[in-house]
Amino acid sequence: MSRLSKRALVTMAVIVSLGAGGLLLRSRVHASSPDGRSKPDQTAKACRKDLRLAITESGGLKAIKYNKLTVECRRQVKLVSILPEGSVVKKGDTLIELSREETETALRQLEVEARMTHQSIEVAEGGLRVQGITNENRIQSARAAVVQAVSELSKYQELEGPKLSKELAVKLEQARVSLEASQKTLADQVDRQEAELFVEDAQEEEFRKALASARQAVKSAQTGLEAALLDQKIFKLYTYAADLAKKKAEVAKSRIDLEQAVLAARADMVAKETQLSQTKAIAEQKDAALKLVREELEKLTMKAPADGLLVYCADD
Repeated sequence: MSRLSKRALVTMAVIVSLGAGGLLLRSRVHASSPDGRSKPDQTAKACRKDLRLAITESGGLKAIKYNKLTVECRRQVKLVSILPEGSVVKKGDTLIELSREETETALRQLEVEARMTHQSIEVAEGGLRVQGITNENRIQSARAAVVQAVSELSKYQELEGPKLSKELAVKLEQARVSLEASQKTLADQVDRQEAELFVEDAQEEEFRKALASARQAVKSAQTGLEAALLDQKIFKLYTYAADLAKKKAEVAKSRIDLEQAVLAARADMVAKETQLSQTKAIAEQKDAALKLVREELEKLTMKAPADGLLVYCADD
């Protein structure tokens, strides 16, 4: 307290004391007996003391600081213990304890479900990795098939086709040469037979056989030439065109297979990723529910957050 305030109090005490003295003096002057006669003066000893002032009021107490505690449960519980109103508590003291059986049962069930869901996530992630490897192998195989088909087409166009055509041309040329040779042999044989004077029948028979053989050789050569011409014609008009179309069709098919493999790989990956996302969403829901149940389990035992007095109140 400052000096100024002390002086003010002293002054107030002096004023109050003087006022009392004034009342005392007025009492001495006006004092008289009932019959009107004056009584002897009555005096009282005065002394300097502090004046005590007391104020009496009625009402209630309102806490400056308070903690409002509530219990929220999503399932039916039983009250196990509760402190009576007006109890003086210390921080950490148990105020209310509710039954935990149903909540603990729900917690165990959710823990099992959450564990199974997380295991499903691991399985889905493994399936996604396996699907990726399978898709990569499938695409690589399809690409190798395209390369092989293009190589076979190029090989047929640049090597095998020309080689077969050349072989047929050589065969045709050989057939022509053979025909020409057999025709020359036949002509020579005819000339010798016309120029020869047969003395014996055996000699004439031998020339006849030789002539027949020459004629047969010409006939065979002619047939071979016709067959070579037919083979060349068939190759140029049909075989080569058919084989070339087949090779081109294999190239086109291999490219289609590659596109289908890529599309199928994307679809499989999307399906696996969707399955993984759905499983993760379910796991998040299970984890959130598990967190709520654990928080609810903690709230079943309410403890005092600070030292104070326990008072029950309505919601409002």
